[in-house]
Amino acid sequence: MPQQNYLDELTPGFTPLLAIKEASRCLLCHDAPCSQACPAQTDPGKFIRSIYFRNFKGAAETIRENNALGAVCARVCPTEKLCQRGCTRSGIDKPIDIARLQRFITD
Repeated sequence: MPQQNYLDELTPGFTPLLAIKEASRCLLCHDAPCSQACPAQTDPGKFIRSIYFRNFKGAAETIRENNALGAVCARVCPTEKLCQRGCTRSGIDKPIDIARLQRFITD
């Protein structure tokens, strides 16, 4: 087994195709609970919608509007306790992986 570098990501990021696939699971809620639960006011519902429609630049602009540290937040924010907990999709199967989508856009 190759030795892992301490700088390697623990969870691999999304490819564009996987990001679109994950975003397509979103129910596109009006007044999205995930957006209301975000203390950084990043508006996950809006940037996920942009990813779904392949508007990666629009998704990046949405994240940067209220959060200059979007790439950091994508890695350290406890999304499972905040925005992902509010995700309506969790009542069906599992919540949208908001942190990995944000990481994809900000990387």
